[in-house]
Amino acid sequence: YCFEMFPFAFRNIRNWVTGSNSLRRRSYGITALFSVAATFLQKPLLGRAFSTCEGNMAPKLSVINWNIAAINNNPFEYWITYDDKEYAELMDGVQEFIVNPGEKDVNIETVFTEEMLFELAGLMTEQGWDGVEETKAYFESNFKGKTIISGFMKNDELGKKRLASMPDRITNTINTADGQVYRPTPINCYQGTFGSFSDWWGQWKEFMFKQQITTVSRKGDEITSNVASLIVPIKSAKYPAVTDEEERISKPLSTVCAAIFDSILIHMLAQIEGERGWQKLRHDMCLALNMKKNERTVEILRSSYGNVDIMFLQEVANAFAGDIERDETLNRDYEMIVPVTNGKRNQNSVILLKRSVFDVASVVDVTSTVYAAFKEGVPVAEGDLLAITVNSKETDEKFFLASFHGDTNGLATIPVVEQVHHYFQNNLLDSGTRFIFGLDANTYENAKPGKTQCVKEFGEYYTSLGMNSCNGPTPNPSNYTTYNARTFLQTQLNKACTREEFLTKGDVNPKDFVLFYDHDFSSSETSKDNTGEKKFIEKMVFPTLTFPSDHAVLYTELEAKTEL
Repeated sequence: YCFEMFPFAFRNIRNWVTGSNSLRRRSYGITALFSVAATFLQKPLLGRAFSTCEGNMAPKLSVINWNIAAINNNPFEYWITYDDKEYAELMDGVQEFIVNPGEKDVNIETVFTEEMLFELAGLMTEQGWDGVEETKAYFESNFKGKTIISGFMKNDELGKKRLASMPDRITNTINTADGQVYRPTPINCYQGTFGSFSDWWGQWKEFMFKQQITTVSRKGDEITSNVASLIVPIKSAKYPAVTDEEERISKPLSTVCAAIFDSILIHMLAQIEGERGWQKLRHDMCLALNMKKNERTVEILRSSYGNVDIMFLQEVANAFAGDIERDETLNRDYEMIVPVTNGKRNQNSVILLKRSVFDVASVVDVTSTVYAAFKEGVPVAEGDLLAITVNSKETDEKFFLASFHGDTNGLATIPVVEQVHHYFQNNLLDSGTRFIFGLDANTYENAKPGKTQCVKEFGEYYTSLGMNSCNGPTPNPSNYTTYNARTFLQTQLNKACTREEFLTKGDVNPKDFVLFYDHDFSSSETSKDNTGEKKFIEKMVFPTLTFPSDHAVLYTELEAKTEL
């Protein structure tokens, strides 16, 4: 015990001598005297957080970090682990159709016919769009005679110009005042069914040009219009591959491209669907991956992690707070801290605090102060970071806690950690506050210099700040917390990979961390979970129908060191 108390006494003496704040110096001086006395009298220091009167063993804080992942509009976008023969046959069939189409690679106009083009042109003219005639001419010169796979689906220029992916992003799944509505396409959770190709086309036209929806503007105003009114120009300033003429006619041109894209999907799936049919399969997957995602996420938190002290969560939808509140156990045991935002960005980092451990009334949100010091150009969006201080319930010791979701390439991670570190050093260092930071760092095993964040470089950086992590001072690059890959049933085929390419082309990386200062804590019992049952199955692609995220749950136990 004397050995443990000497460093504590010394640190308080040092702070007493060097502290800049007179009141804090006086406090440190008094604490130093008591700690010295306790050292020689072998009595525990009253009120010392993370000390026990019996056994002299410091208790532990249990922590999880989990990017629960935003709900994906397209249930087919990523390969999933699904023990279903028809799913495997369908996805393998789509892969083969795209990779080796052979004689199935027919001309575009045999699928998206000239009759369909003229019908669509009439609707776009009624919409009042300029460039409809030029769009028809563009189809004749750029699409007619080209094939559906090599000439359209695999056309790199179309991808660079976002001519199909942009209208898909806008109309795939639309949040309206009355709930979500879906474009009639295979790559979302559209609730209707298609009896035939012509039936699909009729529903597509009705949705885009006839159906009225009410959306809410950023100012809170309700706007009623048809879906086509949401289509925006594609600017060459943002997408340099777009020509001036393509930009001018981009509304009708991108709408035609979206129609061609969807018609190819309907045509392809009709040829390869299994006994149950792709529409029934999609319905089942949407229930598990989309409609019941939040329900299953709450169930995992309650049943597998309902005893942890701190939950750091990322990519949390605004509605998820309501799901926590409706869960009797989690709502009783935890306080959910959410960032102060304008509510428009439905993707936030949050913290859940165990009520029996923390004084939730003492929470102070310091996020805005940390944000204010970010350098220009750091890719951090509203809601990506939450930073708070909170006191322990029993000892009144203060903690600084932060939850963060990095950008896709991880380039914001080091700047954010740097700024969070600077805030702590400048504002909380002398107060004896302890620091814990849960984050989806979006780090990569094989990073591209200047384009993606290397996990080894990140480890070297946080250790240079005196930090450690649950993954150690030198994180293992192959300690993966993501294992996912895009299929061929989505708009960005340049990012698709075959079953055989998961490891080489998929997102298989060590992305998730819990950081702390090395002098504050040591970590143990660190584990990963991609099942929701406190188990991690190596080389299993996820999400699955029972594990609804593309990030593993990261669990660790932090044991407080004697020296503050």
